[in-house]
Amino acid sequence: MLDLERRSAPRIELQADAKLALNGDTWNGKALNASLEGLYMVFPATVPVTSNQPIQLGLVSEVGVLEINGRVLGLREAAGSSTNQPGVPPLGIAVKYAPLGTIERQILESILDGAREHALPISFMGLLIPQETGDLLLEVNAPGGSATDLAPIYPSSSPSPPEAEDAAPPERRLTSRGKLSIPILIEHQHPSSPSLNLTAQTVDLSLGGMSLRLETRPDLLAGPLVLRLSLPHNPAGRLPQASIPNASLPAGAEDAMESTLTAEVVWKMVDPEPAEERTQACLSRTFRVGLRLTYLNDAIRLKIAGLVAQLLTAPEQIEQDGTSRTLVSESLDCRNPLDQRIALYYDHRRDELPPGTPVIIISPGYGETKKEHVALAYYLAANGFHVLRYDHSNHVGESDGEIQHSTLSSMRQDLTAMLDFAEQTWPASPLAVITTSLAGRVALKAVSQEHRVKLLVLLTGVVDVQATLLAVHQEDLIGDHVHGIRRGVINMLGFNIDADGWLADAVKAGYADLRTTIKDAEQVTTPVALFCAEHDAWVGLESVKTVHAALRSDRKHLYVIPEALHRLNENPRKARAVFRQVVACCSEYFVDASSVQEVRQPAQREIGLQSRLERERARAQNQMAKIENVQFWQDYLEHFHYIANVSDFWQLLDHVYRLLGTLAANDRILDAGCGNGNFGMFLMVNQAYSRRHTDPSTPLAFGYVGTDFVFDALTQARRNLANLAAESIASPVHPMTKPTTASAALALSDLNLPLPFIDSQFTCVVSNLVIGYLQDPLFTLRELMRVLSPNGRLVITNLKPQADLSQIYRNFVHLTEQEEELEEGRKLLHNSSKIKQGESDGIFRFFNRQDLATLLTCSGAQQPRIYSTFGNQAFIAVATKPSAAQVSHAARDHRQLEPFSHV
Repeated sequence: MLDLERRSAPRIELQADAKLALNGDTWNGKALNASLEGLYMVFPATVPVTSNQPIQLGLVSEVGVLEINGRVLGLREAAGSSTNQPGVPPLGIAVKYAPLGTIERQILESILDGAREHALPISFMGLLIPQETGDLLLEVNAPGGSATDLAPIYPSSSPSPPEAEDAAPPERRLTSRGKLSIPILIEHQHPSSPSLNLTAQTVDLSLGGMSLRLETRPDLLAGPLVLRLSLPHNPAGRLPQASIPNASLPAGAEDAMESTLTAEVVWKMVDPEPAEERTQACLSRTFRVGLRLTYLNDAIRLKIAGLVAQLLTAPEQIEQDGTSRTLVSESLDCRNPLDQRIALYYDHRRDELPPGTPVIIISPGYGETKKEHVALAYYLAANGFHVLRYDHSNHVGESDGEIQHSTLSSMRQDLTAMLDFAEQTWPASPLAVITTSLAGRVALKAVSQEHRVKLLVLLTGVVDVQATLLAVHQEDLIGDHVHGIRRGVINMLGFNIDADGWLADAVKAGYADLRTTIKDAEQVTTPVALFCAEHDAWVGLESVKTVHAALRSDRKHLYVIPEALHRLNENPRKARAVFRQVVACCSEYFVDASSVQEVRQPAQREIGLQSRLERERARAQNQMAKIENVQFWQDYLEHFHYIANVSDFWQLLDHVYRLLGTLAANDRILDAGCGNGNFGMFLMVNQAYSRRHTDPSTPLAFGYVGTDFVFDALTQARRNLANLAAESIASPVHPMTKPTTASAALALSDLNLPLPFIDSQFTCVVSNLVIGYLQDPLFTLRELMRVLSPNGRLVITNLKPQADLSQIYRNFVHLTEQEEELEEGRKLLHNSSKIKQGESDGIFRFFNRQDLATLLTCSGAQQPRIYSTFGNQAFIAVATKPSAAQVSHAARDHRQLEPFSHV
């Protein structure tokens, strides 16, 4: 039996007037359906609404106004509705009501009954509650106020400069590249001659390509190229030189490896570098060519990855964008008491800092690495502080040890090692520690037992480990462990670790609960600033207030970040407001009042370049061979089948389906990275459901093609589609006839390579939770656009950066009561840790909203629209392929940019 109706409350169809208001602006639309639990409205696409945004509704009828609070549950394009914006579909807004009282529910039920019988005209008014509070922070128990005072704090009296907004840096390349100058021989077949060999010099190298300098006109290059070169293990002059003592740096062999590569030309231009900066061998006019490397075998690809990782370590790589930077990041390391290597970055201003300049140590939270804190480090460095940020040992990141053996005590040892390193390097400088999440609990205990830290800042710090574990896992892991329950290796807070060892350490070392935190807080005399997110699912505000009150320090502050979540990266503007306040706190404690200046803001371009460099370096260091990649996904998909029973995933598939729009006769849908065929099954079911009133003998007139590079997954997808067809034949809802089954096809294909389809073959292309796992997402998106027909739709989904996948598990737990279902949910959570591990290692990349829009635009997609989905843990984007006429018009507009028109 196919369960096709998933709503828990029946809805009634409406055509009622609706109005939305936000910050004085209003929009008119229509309410299309309503129920006792929610409402669906359609408005112009210009409404600046976001998922999970609070809303106050007024249901207006002849009997009065019923006020209901709620939240925006989801956003989608409203197919078939009209809008006053040509080419842009209207926006559908789904609202979920807050729990209603008995009387309110009875009134609503009566009003909806009247609307169903057309006896009672109704309309809706909605007031959107602004989620963007900008620079506003709230200080709890400010000096001179009561314990319940909430005083607005502004970190800077001056507004943010334009560059501090969320716009991406004006850097066109989407991957970092390292400077490399070695000779290269180019072999290729040219139409005007049997063969042509050229010599060139490399300029830079990335994981997927390189640029060359050559004296021959590059328009002679046509077709695939064969490159012959010697790839060095350790390019001379490219390793960083330490600017501070006690730094051990990586070393490599001086030998080289003869390599043969294949490539294709991506771009050509006249060399922009002035002649006086070229070598003596290149004094004549030269040209630059950008190449994309193709069909690399594993040995060469891993060799290039290792070389790129070394190149991106060098401080001189920061000049690769052609502009000078004011801040410098140096890759260093030190040792902890167990002689494990701790990888770290030293961030500082380019100009020399005076003696006694404070040193700020950034200790990343559980599951975080130093690269997640580039922005915070650059805010501090721009304001004249020495900044050290590091990766914990036995953790994710570059330091020694695996996260499976992580404990809070090992995090404590690493923090001690960093304090020793800073103290030995800058003996005259005061030390401060800034921590996030679980590292905050560790730092609080460290500061309670030693007094060399002069300031402690906790950003959304965990203060009650037992309560946090209970909130995330819906189980009292600490209490169960104390009572003898052992669990082995399980997913804890997003990563698979030895839970028994971790929990035993937390109990024995005094980290386990709020009581032990209060005990430590009572010993702290160091100044402390606590920042708490208002909607933090991991940390309760009341617990933070309790710890704040227990601190013995005379200088302590507690700030509430309105509408924020545990991970501050969810809202970049809020994060910047917090960073400015952190800088203000550090300046207050370490700088004379007469010398304190306004907070200086680092260039967003510099933050973006450094973040990308570190991300690409991590990715280069953790490349997998293709056979390892296939095995990884085969194992992952084998444990992924139960996801189809998770409501958030079901809603994600529904979101994808609706964004495709109405399917017409003979449409062809490509499911790129189909896995076990979940979307293919969802597509078939919904098409059958939508045709329940049509002639059952009429076949579904569309074709579905699923492609994946995991053979076992395709076998499972074929089995699932066949079972669905067999099951639906006997369905009383509507049988899906045999032509439906025949219209589904599966293909074994690697999305990292050119697709085995002709141009413009598909009317719709879907890629669900795939793009972030690919070697070159832009190349794959361009391939998807190539096989998409003009005016066709592309729908892709991708996890958000540092997505909290435990939220999906918590939502699932709230909807089920069966123990066997809970156990399946735990297995899914366990499986998801592989994705978190891959993200931390840099193998996978999940894009923020701006980066995703940039990718789509660079791929040639038109009018990309991006929404939140999958329990607010992923983005979904829809775009169209421009028509031939639009492409021709764009080509005419850019013809004057032809680089060789003047040669």
